[in-house]
Amino acid sequence: CVAASSGSSFRMLGHTRLLNCSALTVGGGISATESNVALLNSSTVTRCTAKTGGGVYATTSSTLRLGDHALLGSCEATESGAGAYLTTDSALRVGGESRITRNLCAGSCIGGGGVYMTSSSSAVVSGRAMIEYNRVAAGGGAGLKLVGSSLYTADDTSISWNTAESEDDG
Repeated sequence: CVAASSGSSFRMLGHTRLLNCSALTVGGGISATESNVALLNSSTVTRCTAKTGGGVYATTSSTLRLGDHALLGSCEATESGAGAYLTTDSALRVGGESRITRNLCAGSCIGGGGVYMTSSSSAVVSGRAMIEYNRVAAGGGAGLKLVGSSLYTADDTSISWNTAESEDDG
């Protein structure tokens, strides 16, 4: 649906929806390179699909921010990061009662039902944010999978009810 690159800024405000978007490779809903993406004021990215980053794919120092009841949900990926995939010094900020929920990484998935983060990316989850009810077929990290990345959670956050379908995964 949306591609942002080279210093772009993309903001979704006031109940804006991206629905049923798809891409063959990355970023079914949003693909961001060196960009800032904000989902605010009850905006939603739902039912989007891609091989990697079903809902959002963010790379090369991009920032993805969810706030004010935003929703990233019911997206699917077949390789990694069904809700969101962040790589190469990118940042995820989730707060303001926003939700990353009901995403599915299926097939030959290497992880990240809700979020997959790699290559020095970072996440801050705060402000009663929820990462819940995500599923991963294999590879672990049903809620979040961190590979060479960092996560900070603050009071009143919920990372729960996420399901890894293979027996050795978290």
